[in-house]
Amino acid sequence: MKKWMYVIIPIFAAFVPLVLSFDEKVHFARYWIPYVVSALSVGVVYLVWDVLAVWKGHWRFNDEYVGKWRLFHLPLGEYLFFVCIPYACLFLYEVGVAYFGNDQLLPWEGWWSWLLGGVSIVFAWFMRRRGYTVFALFSAAVFFVLQGMLFPGLLGHTGFLFFLALSTVGFLVVDGLYTSLPTIFYNTTANTNVRLFTIPVEDFVYNISHLGLVLLVYLQVKSWIGL
Repeated sequence: MKKWMYVIIPIFAAFVPLVLSFDEKVHFARYWIPYVVSALSVGVVYLVWDVLAVWKGHWRFNDEYVGKWRLFHLPLGEYLFFVCIPYACLFLYEVGVAYFGNDQLLPWEGWWSWLLGGVSIVFAWFMRRRGYTVFALFSAAVFFVLQGMLFPGLLGHTGFLFFLALSTVGFLVVDGLYTSLPTIFYNTTANTNVRLFTIPVEDFVYNISHLGLVLLVYLQVKSWIGL
């Protein structure tokens, strides 16, 4: 049973959102095309990053909890993560919009996002000897710059703030399980070795950039197809 934990956790995370996808008010099922495009397009990039990270020794997987099967050095649960977690989080975004609206709750200008992107690049340069830290910060910079260009006020919208709050809670639960079992062993020379509970701080940056980019692509595809 233990070797299936890495598979069970992401499936469990997406199970309730999937069941509720036909709810009359949210009806997330109508957004499956934008979800598929966003999850797969962003997921492929992050899977390539994962393969390179394992190859470079930034982290390795614990066979006790992920099993021994690998495809390009990654276990099945890693692929499921990039399918199931975006589904759950995009569902939460639509729940927030449906029940709380999507007003500009906080003032936010696009140049603030570009500034955050620049700060991320500066920090990445200072951490240039720590591979995972650099990649996490660079991915955050990409997210902030693209967000500032495509959806300048997004970070102040009610829907995004709801999405950010609940996806962070979910992240604490899911990644907390991953890192406490542990399913992954981190190479501390590739990161800052600073943790919140059992979770490396780089994982927080990784989570924001990954889900943030998924949301950007999702919103862009929705606008293209008129949803």
